[in-house]
Amino acid sequence: MHLDQLPQEVVPFPVKVPFIVSSDMYKLGKPLFNKAEDTLLWFDDRYPDFVKAKLFMLANHPEHSRCYLTDALEDVEQCLWELIEIVAKEQSEYIYSDATSFGSKLLGIYLTKDGILSQDTKTSLFPELTALCFEHLDSLTPFARLSDLLTLSIQEDLAMMHKTGEGATDDRAECLFVALPTHWDPKEKLGLDFGAIHVPIAHSKTFNKAQGNLMKAMTYKGPFVRYNWGMSSSDDLSLNPILLVGDHSLAAEDLADITDPQQLVDRLYFRTERQTLVPFPHLHRSIFTIRIFQQPLREALNTQERRKDFAEAVASMTPEVLRYRGMTGFVDTLLAAF
Repeated sequence: MHLDQLPQEVVPFPVKVPFIVSSDMYKLGKPLFNKAEDTLLWFDDRYPDFVKAKLFMLANHPEHSRCYLTDALEDVEQCLWELIEIVAKEQSEYIYSDATSFGSKLLGIYLTKDGILSQDTKTSLFPELTALCFEHLDSLTPFARLSDLLTLSIQEDLAMMHKTGEGATDDRAECLFVALPTHWDPKEKLGLDFGAIHVPIAHSKTFNKAQGNLMKAMTYKGPFVRYNWGMSSSDDLSLNPILLVGDHSLAAEDLADITDPQQLVDRLYFRTERQTLVPFPHLHRSIFTIRIFQQPLREALNTQERRKDFAEAVASMTPEVLRYRGMTGFVDTLLAAF
């Protein structure tokens, strides 16, 4: 396989009018937003960029990007290995797995269930990147080695939820292997239930009311796919607010000070999250994958139809949504661009 054989990245445009805060979970297997939705994970030619960004976070800020509870690691490991088996079947070009090991074919790095690490730089598409990843992985404890190799083998981040009982709030974020969050810190969410995780978002009561049913669906049904979209003033893949240098929130004063609508558009990036939800009912767990797509806003709004839908969606956002997203100070200027 050669790098040019990886599919070219296509940024989804999941903008719906009017804008409504909703779980919007769709059964995986049916087309959505004009694209096939038949795999949990997507690979494309941005893969090396994601690996570099993830490796930086894991090597320099592991406590903010590899977060997990330690009281049930045996079940957690089983869940991860079962996910690997599923992914290897659907993405056999990129992921290898058998009864005793798994590996990234793109990196040429392999790990046995006994924790033995090996590399094959001759088959790696990115030998220098492989060497850096192997050096990092070789220094880790067995569980961290497993989680980090899985993280570096794919472009998605991973979150594991554990359904701990029958109550509506009996669940917890057990593992957060999230190196590329969008304006939140995984370390602060570890151990929280689904409702508590989403308290800061606008109209969180919508999620809280549905928490019990959502968690049951995530854990015992599915798999599902869903999308979020928003904007950023930074093109960094990781937007962990604890670690960013400077104010990259949309509420930054300099954005509110821009009076030229076209200049404002040029400062913004369209950021989409594709999320899939994978159930492991026998383990009372589910894994939530998060894939980031990001491009300049002007590039995302490359048709009249998209510009119309985007403007109408923003115009329909409630004051609470605008405050949560940090858009209150410049929303009028932004809409004036369309």
